[in-house]
Amino acid sequence: MAGTIDDNRNAVSIHTGISGQLMAASLVLIGVLLGYFDIRNIEAWSVKGCCLLLAIVCLLLSIIIGAIGLKRLRDSGNNGTWDYSLTHVNFRLQTLLSFIALVLFFIIFFLKSEPSSQDKQLNRLNSAIERLIHIDSAQQVNLERSQLLIDSLLKAKKMSAKPPTNSFKKP
Repeated sequence: MAGTIDDNRNAVSIHTGISGQLMAASLVLIGVLLGYFDIRNIEAWSVKGCCLLLAIVCLLLSIIIGAIGLKRLRDSGNNGTWDYSLTHVNFRLQTLLSFIALVLFFIIFFLKSEPSSQDKQLNRLNSAIERLIHIDSAQQVNLERSQLLIDSLLKAKKMSAKPPTNSFKKP
């Protein structure tokens, strides 16, 4: 049973409200994706980079498809029919793309970061510094042992040395 023109107008109002909220959420999620993740450190063809790019494309397509649906609703309202059945495909596709983008967002969020080449080089330098510090401390211990050995040898030499004899005797 078809509803009255007021019922159709209310249904169109609900559809436009939900579509507008999905558009706003998509824009917020794009802002989060671009703001939270440091894009300069994500390599383009890594899994994380591909998921990020796909999520942004899904969100942008969601906004565009929702806008097309809203335009169709506006046109049907201008004709006085308020037929919202023309836009079911648009709004379902908008919702599906927003959901896919949200799933991709969580995949990106839980993926471990792949270290960049600069991070790898920094890690190599840090490990080299740690090895040098370890070698330095080992050399310090060897130096202290050598000093103790030298001190003990000098002490032993003093103990074994005969006291100087007085070659000049009193007449």
